[in-house]
Amino acid sequence: MVGKGDEEREYWLSLGRVDPIASISGSQARLLNLGYYDGEVDGEINDQLTTAILLFQDKYKLSSSGENDADTQAKLKEIYGC
Repeated sequence: MVGKGDEEREYWLSLGRVDPIASISGSQARLLNLGYYDGEVDGEINDQLTTAILLFQDKYKLSSSGENDADTQAKLKEIYGC
């Protein structure tokens, strides 16, 4: 936890490993660590993940599919580093 009172925030970190970029859990983990996704890294497609993907696609001017498509995976890999 960081901060105090109303400014206190809790951050979840996954250190050491992320699943492959082509997997849903791999995209969830990367989007979580980049601040786009705020949910469980469970490999399940849900509304939160779709919104996170759409926000990411919009920021990087990708086609707004809301899916973990090849262009989104490539940009995630470029931005995230692996």
